[in-house]
Amino acid sequence: MTGSCAAIWAEQQQCSPRQALLPLVANMAASPLIRQVYREHLERFGEPDDAVTYDDDEQSYGQPTRISIVVWRRCAEVDVTTFSTIGMSTFPMPGAGHRAELHFTIRRDVDRATVGAVSKFLANLAIHPFLNNTFFDWWHKLHYPEQIPLFKEATAVLFHPRFARSGWDMIKFNSVLVKILNVVPITADEYGIDHVSELIDHWRRTDVDLFAPR
Repeated sequence: MTGSCAAIWAEQQQCSPRQALLPLVANMAASPLIRQVYREHLERFGEPDDAVTYDDDEQSYGQPTRISIVVWRRCAEVDVTTFSTIGMSTFPMPGAGHRAELHFTIRRDVDRATVGAVSKFLANLAIHPFLNNTFFDWWHKLHYPEQIPLFKEATAVLFHPRFARSGWDMIKFNSVLVKILNVVPITADEYGIDHVSELIDHWRRTDVDLFAPR
């Protein structure tokens, strides 16, 4: 699937203990599913370093009205910064048998401005399927007309499953499947490569680091 947007993990280590944020879901009327989604993130990554929450005052049936972006910053033990949505999976996407949360991984340190820019990018991406009567799944591609934070050469994104066999890319709770979609910025040329195997071969030949800004 390809479209247009208008608007690596193996067994993950945790960084050294840090001051914990207040539990994110404690301050919202979160469903049992969202509480489980957040709990499983805590079990794998530990307490996040940052959190940004976006609320929609207009209650719209069938789409999330509150999406939080949580951030685990790069540290000595883990060489990447990871962003995750929490709340996209409140509702199933139109036409899909699964729900989703987004991960975005960057091999660099981030400042407050970058956290804000990436959080806005992910929140807009997370609401896109609900506003456009579509859904995201692994290996789908989507044109993104605005600048993708830190990735100046990218004009689209690809939703990647886990990057290693021992990685993590789904949550199951009370018969509900939540897929974790890893957001990978891609160039116009990469967007034009139709077959997944050819795209992976291209990345290997050109030695692309999918997590490094380019």
